[in-house]
Amino acid sequence: MGNLYVSEQGARLEREYDRILVAKDNSILLEAPIIKISGIVLVGRIGITTPALHLLLEKGIPLVFLNRHGEFLGRLSGDSSSNTNLKRAQYRRDGQRKFCLQVACAMASGKIWNCRVRCLRIAAATDNPVAEKAAKRLKDILDELPGKASLASVRAQEAQASRVYFGVIRTHLNQAWKFPSRKRRPPPDPVNVLLSATYTLLTEAVYSAITVVGLDPYCGFYHTERPGRPALVLDLMEEFRPLIADSVVLTLINKRILTPQDFHPGNTDRPVILSPDGYKKVLQEFGDRLRETVTVPRLNHRTNYHRLLEIQARELAHTIQGQNDGYEPFRSR
Repeated sequence: MGNLYVSEQGARLEREYDRILVAKDNSILLEAPIIKISGIVLVGRIGITTPALHLLLEKGIPLVFLNRHGEFLGRLSGDSSSNTNLKRAQYRRDGQRKFCLQVACAMASGKIWNCRVRCLRIAAATDNPVAEKAAKRLKDILDELPGKASLASVRAQEAQASRVYFGVIRTHLNQAWKFPSRKRRPPPDPVNVLLSATYTLLTEAVYSAITVVGLDPYCGFYHTERPGRPALVLDLMEEFRPLIADSVVLTLINKRILTPQDFHPGNTDRPVILSPDGYKKVLQEFGDRLRETVTVPRLNHRTNYHRLLEIQARELAHTIQGQNDGYEPFRSR
């Protein structure tokens, strides 16, 4: 099953032996064996019993709390890893400028590569000249990355690639949707609301993968470390933004699973709000995307995206420990 997302307001999680039940009033909405759950995300006003909490802590299954708008509130998890040797190696690597730059270049190249593949697919499916031009520009940026001498220059190249990529996304959306540019604090339009929502969900999925492997999610190599900011999570999720989060948004919009009518005006802090029913569709599509299978070329192996996040976290752990020549991001075909 992977992650379990619960957004039915007023529902509660209960325990029945080694099963988690989602109940509301006198009805059971869902039940699942604990062995099939890797994480649980509660959205809004959802309750949980003490026995259910104990089961999650015993099994090391993280519990994430989001508010009803999908914004992160907090996380509860047991002692999932005691790999102090790996963490010590991670902290040492954090002080090695050359290592950080190599990892940053690899992660940025993975993201840009996957953005370029999406542009190529859009160009092939729609004869979109903007997508064709963008694919060429992204190739140029990829070629320039290895020569960058600082993290700041890598970030600048990635930012430039993101502007090119989102320019293509803007032309590929259903005409009823407007997307001038990527803005997030606060997101000013429905497309940006969806991007922020799916990036939050992706952050939690990557966080779980990193902690399972035994890495410290707050000690990163590419993103700037700040109090409360999971820098390593942001590092690792870069290559998956176009593959998982952006893919979900495009599917929701272009397959008309959502319409602009699923959003309504809010206030200054949150000018556009997605309806509860609309957010349930986001959760459903995101979960479906994590369960989709994909080929990992270097392993000659097929797996789903949920498992792939952990595979890449282990690839990063091996790189930190010097067990391979360098971090290899996942590059889609």
